Order: sequence, then structure tokens, then C-alpha cells
Amino acid sequence: SINTAEDLESYALVEDDAVRRAQMADKIELAAKPNFWNIFLLAEIHPFNNDSFHFTAGFYFGSKNFIHFRNTNDGALDFLYDANNKVSDYNRAFNTNFSPIGLKFGDYIFTADENGNIDVMMKTNVVKPYLGVGVGKHIAQKHRLSFALDLGLIFWGSPKFVLNNGKEIKSSGREAGITQVLSWLKAWPSLQVKVAYKIF
Repeated sequence: SINTAEDLESYALVEDDAVRRAQMADKIELAAKPNFWNIFLLAEIHPFNNDSFHFTAGFYFGSKNFIHFRNTNDGALDFLYDANNKVSDYNRAFNTNFSPIGLKFGDYIFTADENGNIDVMMKTNVVKPYLGVGVGKHIAQKHRLSFALDLGLIFWGSPKFVLNNGKEIKSSGREAGITQVLSWLKAWPSLQVKVAYKIF
């Protein structure tokens, strides 16, 4: 469960039952499903003859949807959708700037859609360059079984949060936390242990 820590006292001016119902909700349970599959094309450079040390460079190609966030109680967040519509209407009518009502995640706010769900994707680049160093040989010269170890970085770009309608969620930028992490987390560390068996 993630606490909806957004302070809703400032919404007292918005007189509506939907907003009061949203104020009563303190927690929403989300399920996070990773979707980090890739195919890759990598090349090894062995700078020293008969030495297992090597550099690795190449590309990963895969899904741009890294993690899917969705509430576990399907369709139960219609009150958040209604409250958010009322706040939006109030902002337009009275030229105010109240934040959306939803699940507060760092300085992002995940809002519910018309189906009563919070449905958010964390997206990265489809093509992800890779640089790394390693030890070992993938095909042993004297033995059938071989081991190799690679440590590197997958450059996937700056992750973004996108609603299921394709709209990107903008950070408020008013707090430290998840935004600061995502600002420098443009590369994903990778440790690979590779085992190969030579049949013939």
C-alpha cells in the first residue's frame, strides 16, 4: 500500500461530495508488474592476447514499457476520477491552480481514469546502448564448460510515467525524491553471469 499523502485541506473551497469522498481515502494498493524483456547484439573486444579480460559494447532492443502500475481493486477508484473532474472544473471557473487529486508518488500524482483505475506505465527507450567490462571467455578453448562475467550499463534514457491514454504525467518538481532519482537514472546497471557448454 502507498499512502496518499497529498494534503487535501486546501480543497475545502471545492464544495462537492466527490471531493469529500476522496478526502476519506488514505491508502490505495497498487500492483507493479515488470516487463523488462530484451534481445541484444553485443560485441566483445579482447585487448590482450590469450587473456580473459574484455570490453563489451552493443545494443539492447526491447519493450519500452518497463513497469506497469495498476490498482488491485479493479474499477473501485471512480470517486478519484469524479473528484479530479470537479477540481478541474473549479480551477477553470475560478482561475485557481489546485493540484489533481490522486495517488501521490514522490512528486508525481497518479490520477484515476474514467474506468475507475490508476493505470500507469513507466516507459524507457526501445533501443538501449550497452557498455561494459568483463572477464572470462564465452567459448572455452581447452574445456567444454566456460564461464564469463560482464558488468556494465544499459543506457535506457530518462524514464517517464505515462497514463493508459498516452498522456505523460508531469512532476510537480516541488519535492526531492523520485524526480531526483529519475533525473540521473538514465542508465541501468547490469551484471551478467554467462555459462556455455561446447557440444562439439
